[in-house]
Amino acid sequence: MRRHCIRSVLLQCTETPGPSSFQPIQRLSFSTSSSVLIPATPRPRPRPEQRRREANRDAGTATAPDKDNKKRKAPFVNPRSAFRNKATVDKGRSPDKPYGSSAPTPVRFINPGPLRGHLLQNQKELFLQGDGPPPVPEGDIQLGEELSLTATHSPGSFVELRRNERTSEAIVLTDRLVDGKLQTVCLTSTGEITATMPTDVFFSVPNVISADLAARCGTEGISETPQALNARIQALKQLRSISIEAQQAAQGSRMWDRQKILSVYDELKHHDPKKWGSCTLEQVADLFYVQPGYINYYATHKYLMERPLKYIAETGYIRNQKFRVRPERDVKEIQTVEDWIADYRIKPKVDGPYKNFIEKAQAVVDAYKKQPPRDSGPMTQEKWDSSWNDTDIVILSYLLRSLQQHISSQLDPYQIGRNTIVTDVLRVAEVSDDTIHRLLIELRIMAPWQDLHVLSPLLNPSGDFGARGPIEKELEQIYRASSHPQPIAGLVLGPYDFHPSDPLDSVRHDFGNLKTFVIDSHTASELDDGVSVERIPSEPENHWIHVHIADPARQLHPGHALSVRARTQFSALYFGTELFPMLPFSVLHDPKLGLSLTDTVSRDQPNHVMTFSIKVDGKAKVLDYKVRAGLLRNVRKTTYDEVDLALGNEAFSKTYPFGGTRPTRVGVNAPLSEDDLADLRLLRKLALDQEYKRAVVDRILLLDSTFVEIDMLTLPPVDIKSPHLPGAVYHGFPEMQYSVGSISNEDHGARNLVSEMMKLACQVASRFASDHDLPFIRRAVDPFEWPDYELALKFANNTNVISQQDFLKAQGFASSGKYMLEPGAHALLGLPAGVGYSRVTSPLRRFMDLALHWQIHHALLGSKAPARVPFSKEEMETLILEAGVKDVQYRRLEKANKLFYALMYLKRFASDTARGVERPNGDPLSRIKAWTLHTPSRDNLNSLSVSVVLPDLGIQAYAMDLPSFYVDLPPGSDLLVKLNHIDLGLRRTKMYVTLTS
Repeated sequence: MRRHCIRSVLLQCTETPGPSSFQPIQRLSFSTSSSVLIPATPRPRPRPEQRRREANRDAGTATAPDKDNKKRKAPFVNPRSAFRNKATVDKGRSPDKPYGSSAPTPVRFINPGPLRGHLLQNQKELFLQGDGPPPVPEGDIQLGEELSLTATHSPGSFVELRRNERTSEAIVLTDRLVDGKLQTVCLTSTGEITATMPTDVFFSVPNVISADLAARCGTEGISETPQALNARIQALKQLRSISIEAQQAAQGSRMWDRQKILSVYDELKHHDPKKWGSCTLEQVADLFYVQPGYINYYATHKYLMERPLKYIAETGYIRNQKFRVRPERDVKEIQTVEDWIADYRIKPKVDGPYKNFIEKAQAVVDAYKKQPPRDSGPMTQEKWDSSWNDTDIVILSYLLRSLQQHISSQLDPYQIGRNTIVTDVLRVAEVSDDTIHRLLIELRIMAPWQDLHVLSPLLNPSGDFGARGPIEKELEQIYRASSHPQPIAGLVLGPYDFHPSDPLDSVRHDFGNLKTFVIDSHTASELDDGVSVERIPSEPENHWIHVHIADPARQLHPGHALSVRARTQFSALYFGTELFPMLPFSVLHDPKLGLSLTDTVSRDQPNHVMTFSIKVDGKAKVLDYKVRAGLLRNVRKTTYDEVDLALGNEAFSKTYPFGGTRPTRVGVNAPLSEDDLADLRLLRKLALDQEYKRAVVDRILLLDSTFVEIDMLTLPPVDIKSPHLPGAVYHGFPEMQYSVGSISNEDHGARNLVSEMMKLACQVASRFASDHDLPFIRRAVDPFEWPDYELALKFANNTNVISQQDFLKAQGFASSGKYMLEPGAHALLGLPAGVGYSRVTSPLRRFMDLALHWQIHHALLGSKAPARVPFSKEEMETLILEAGVKDVQYRRLEKANKLFYALMYLKRFASDTARGVERPNGDPLSRIKAWTLHTPSRDNLNSLSVSVVLPDLGIQAYAMDLPSFYVDLPPGSDLLVKLNHIDLGLRRTKMYVTLTS
């Protein structure tokens, strides 16, 4: 029945009228809150003939006359690429032009899969159009405040879906909640009804059909009524019309406006062959068309997405429409290695670069296995007399670069070649991330403790594997090139000039002897916040809380090279073995600049800060506020542990499933006096008032979950080079401690005290911006949604905290957070619309906070301020797009890095157990508590599987080979599992488990 209905729909759609029957949609403008992906109406341009003359003058090439002169336009072909790609998968399609054939050939989306046997020519050409990495992996996301990079798509919208290297076109019918997650229900071009995640949508055009027609299509897999069947037929006709128009727009005929013979890649790539470039969909469409419409944008989008050898869609593409352009060095490297593999497949007995490498690599691996290096104790690096030559280094670099992260929306250009090399060297049938990781260690190119994330283009922009700390070096070079402040009147500041004097010197408030507490961890190197409390003798129930934030805007202007570099990185990153600062340490701790807060005993000069003062009553109500530039002369530096010990707070609770205890680090600073303790007790009481108000008075439910922490008790010596392409012998391994914490336990004691004070400062910053009409970024979060709120309350504890497992059982839905200019509501903090919440407390670590400080500086200057604010409303809108993408990128990256080292620890623990290491307390990996995240589903091998949370280990895993009667197991169901295996890498770093009794 189902096959008959779908087939009848498709048969009726074969009579699709031509493009003229499709009503074109007017070009729409960008909006950060809509799903429209069509760039704004083009700005006025010169006439086509004039543009082509200008292009000829700039490029020195001849072009065909305008169509007004009765001549057909010459199709766009890059001669070099056309020569190289003589045999393409879709014949006639130029590699550097969308669908170069003059005939409307249907688009073919092919997944080559892993290479087996030999590399055919057509596989090679397909390979050369493969996929590359976005900056970060698609990791698991915590519910609650996570930002959304997706857009909403109204019923009747046309969407392009991409997932698991497959592409389809569809019409949106409706949205629905499944297992607490939002799904988009679509009618695909094959006539099927499918539910997909919003993150699978990569292009969208609204109102292709009416919402009423979309509703009449229904959402059942089989259409039961003639009305629904007829509605689907009409929708599919419109869908096919768009597909035909997109194909025609992409062909080198009358729709192809640009006549200049150029290479798109040469136009877009970075001038440095080692660095990634960047482009937008609109920029590339302007290269192809004179006045592109939405069909032209869609054709350009498909062109770029299908050439991942050169163009990689950035994270958040649905909103920012940006592509990263692969470095020329990497493109040539991929092409070279694939040429060598192809030559070897054709003439396997002839000596060549690939054959010679395989023979050497097999010998190196065999020698490693016969005499493995010491895998515990102190870490050392010994010289190794390798026989790698220049061509071997090319293949080794290729393998290292193939470890970069990627998502499945585009093909992977490394997949076929990488799998071929690993298969030939290790003589294995299946290749995984773990296999590649192990191969590079056994080839002595990489230390076994190597952090793979630091090799990514985000943290190693030049892709130079021999470079040490490339980001820090770049920051230090800028700092050395910058001039120190000099009081020169009327100075025009350049990219290497600090402010000659404090712009807010005349309005800074001197807090005199008011004591300020700078409380952080003992390892913190960027101290950017402190707190003070001021009693009001005439109002004993009320108090002033002063939150003092470091003021880098006092020295840095928005055009400084350090500011520009900070915007590129956007945030500091904290990894297991390395820290990537946003600003150089030499600037943070420069005795003259003094950006990082420090104990005034250690420095003669006062600390320059931006102070957010909040007057609160005994019931946690905000009565008044002030925002001032300040001077601190009495700063007391201490740590969380020292404050907790002094106040008698319960220690931060963690569990250690593999043994060990949490060290309490005290005695780092001078003991706290009785006056200090009196102020800290008052601050703790005011913090608890805020927490009580949210939990008990406002009845706000908060979500709790466990997380893993890997403490590196020993770090690799700084003189160890890894990766090291010439090769080396690596001995030893870092000592690590595995612990599990929870969100609710972490936010208590001294940590809760600081956290609550920062929250108050952030809401005051938003109010200040509203009162001064400043373009300002706010963070908004909608409340949790429940089918039965009272049932959800029963799951919560006495402080209104609900576990993630109970959240799913109660069928809760957590919408994603968002950045916006308006002071929207922040439901998790109990802030209504009109108040707003703006993050301003970490300007040394987050660029967005620094940008908001520049806005505040402008307001505090009053009549002395320039006419223009540092960031206009339009510029803030752009910053919102950047902030949304970077925020998700870095959260995922830091979480993926923790998971990488957690699984590295677990894999070594399991390996030690397997080779006979005794476990007196039993093996924690043989019986693990788990609960399901969603309903089980069938994988590619028809095996029933489900993602699970392992709360006692603080990570997620993948439960495989479930019994068939588990098919309807609801989310949140308890399981008992054991470790099966671990894939350690970047692409699919995952722990696999099976059921145990």
